[in-house]
Amino acid sequence: MGKKLRIVNIGISSFYDALTAQDCEAVQIDWRPPVKISDEMNQLLDVTMTGPLAAKIDEANEAAADMIIQADPAWVDVLPAGEVVEGLDDYVVTHSGPPIAFEDMVMLHQRGMVSACLFEGWAKTEEEALELIRRFYNLGFNIEATSGTAKFLKANGIRTHALTKISEGSEEIPNALRQGHIAYIINTRDPGDSESDGIQIRQVATENNVSLFTSLDTVKALLDVLEETTLTISTIDA
Repeated sequence: MGKKLRIVNIGISSFYDALTAQDCEAVQIDWRPPVKISDEMNQLLDVTMTGPLAAKIDEANEAAADMIIQADPAWVDVLPAGEVVEGLDDYVVTHSGPPIAFEDMVMLHQRGMVSACLFEGWAKTEEEALELIRRFYNLGFNIEATSGTAKFLKANGIRTHALTKISEGSEEIPNALRQGHIAYIINTRDPGDSESDGIQIRQVATENNVSLFTSLDTVKALLDVLEETTLTISTIDA
């Protein structure tokens, strides 16, 4: 940036302390959002923040912090959360808090949940995916897919070359990626498919610089650009 930072910190003073400790020019503004507290809550706060109970709380907090500081963690393994968290299956979304109904979430919280579902492809339909693939087909791309998807596409008038899944012992898909025969990979998660297939496809695609899309919204954006800049050509019979 070329200039020394001048920072205004609002709220938590520990941020200000950390900045000044690093010789940053900072100003602390002691501001807190206004909160309406009932008389009953005020009484509870007085009990917990003063007197014998407050001392016990401080002692417990110090003991807990000391246990964290004195701990000697060891990195045992790295696994997908779904393999180690019980109940974390498809169509289960976690968040930083206790269980809560969607209608009880604030707007930003709800948007986060919706975005997660869209990213995973849970909110998409076969009809929407079909329309996107048809747009690729009309641009002259040859379509390749595993057997179930290929059957669906052929039934809807799109010539498709069927490939055998990796989990069935085939190297067709990895070899096609390594040899540069595939320009784009669309690999959204399907609860009925083997996740190991998806992991291997994404890995091989990344290693061989093949464009990989895990969101249909991104595919739409790509198609919009291609349709504006690409001349339509005839497909090769698959």
